[in-house]
Amino acid sequence: MLAEGVVNSMPSFSEIERLVEWAKTNDVKIEIKFKGYPYRLHIYKLIRAVDPGGRFVPWSRAFGPKQPHQVLETFPVEKIVLAWPDGRIEEVKRLKELFERV
Repeated sequence: MLAEGVVNSMPSFSEIERLVEWAKTNDVKIEIKFKGYPYRLHIYKLIRAVDPGGRFVPWSRAFGPKQPHQVLETFPVEKIVLAWPDGRIEEVKRLKELFERV
């Protein structure tokens, strides 16, 4: 069963790559917060793990051996924050909304 907020099926690795490219091209920082889990997924020029204090941490500490698309399948998304280069902060509730923009 898929985690709440995931597009109809698990996002593929290529969809995640497309998301990274979109973030890089548009200079948008994307942070995905998961329900009941302290670590977040940060997407900008790279895909990184972030601790509750906002610091980058080793991927394996935050998500173990899971690949980014597996993380999105495993953990239910609480919210997605987009930080635009002009200072705007936008919140998206579901992955489907995010992938529709890309």
